[in-house]
Amino acid sequence: MAQRINHFYHDSLVAANMAAVGTTYDLAKAHVHDLGVGRPAFQATKSWSGYLQGIMLHVTSIAGGAASLTVRVTLDAAGDYSAVPDVTVTLATGITTATTGCAAIKVQVPLFQILGSAGNSTLYVHVKTDAGTVTLATSCLTWSE
Repeated sequence: MAQRINHFYHDSLVAANMAAVGTTYDLAKAHVHDLGVGRPAFQATKSWSGYLQGIMLHVTSIAGGAASLTVRVTLDAAGDYSAVPDVTVTLATGITTATTGCAAIKVQVPLFQILGSAGNSTLYVHVKTDAGTVTLATSCLTWSE
């Protein structure tokens, strides 16, 4: 018998300029994503689980030779519990403006938020550069259930 499988896709967009992101992780410059926004009330008391599908990043003010980003997604603000270990991706700079760029990462990993109290649905996106600095302008996590 054929089985039908449905997937529901969601996104979490954070648009908060984090200036002077450099060659080391800075906890104060992480983007905080609450993947529980919009969940029905009966799910609000459950910790988040789903499939993280992808990460899209937009940076501005590229300076000092920054050509790539290293990205880590964690379950905690301190960056000690990795959900997605370090991934290095080349920046695609703008065609007419070389000081803006973006990066996309295909993840496709099942995740379960195991930390914190019931209902925790927060993931943290930490970014560092290979050289120079950038301003992390936007990050978007896409996920499915």
